[in-house]
Amino acid sequence: MNRPLLPPPCTPWRAALCLSLSSLCACSGGVGDGNAPRILVIGTSGTTPSATASLDSLRIYECIPQALGAVLYFQDGTHGNFTARAKWSSSNAGTVEVSNGDIAIPGSSGYYAAGTLVPVTSGSAIITADYDGISAQVAVSVGTPQSIALKVKQGANYLVPSSGSFTLGIGTTADLQVTAWLDGSETDVGNAA
Repeated sequence: MNRPLLPPPCTPWRAALCLSLSSLCACSGGVGDGNAPRILVIGTSGTTPSATASLDSLRIYECIPQALGAVLYFQDGTHGNFTARAKWSSSNAGTVEVSNGDIAIPGSSGYYAAGTLVPVTSGSAIITADYDGISAQVAVSVGTPQSIALKVKQGANYLVPSSGSFTLGIGTTADLQVTAWLDGSETDVGNAA
């Protein structure tokens, strides 16, 4: 007696293979017709550099972290923020480290975000961002801040107290500002204090 042939029992690996083959057959284009990544560019955090305007060099200062961003451009001109997906590295970690979300913030339980430069001492380094073999670099020089000052707001201005100190009464507050001379320019560095 002839019995009809039954298909082999469905196993998990056969089901996965069938699903993969059916999804490939359902594609309207050939394999490889997707929107491939084209170029990775580096900019300062919060900016979107164009595909032709990657940051070439940057001056930063000891004790003042600086956040960078990585933008990936695709063949159709679209782009996306790939800062957290890129692998960041420094050619001279003794001068400036770069975080991949793995450098602890001093005095905190948190970590610097990916792409954050953490200066160690004066000098220079090449910072590289790499995403799946597509990379970009920026030359970083680290300077030393000069004349760091703590100022207190008096009226509409922030001033260094004439005696070098100031007092507050119980229940009162004072607005403070921290400044440093960075290559001849006085700059508010309170966010890094």
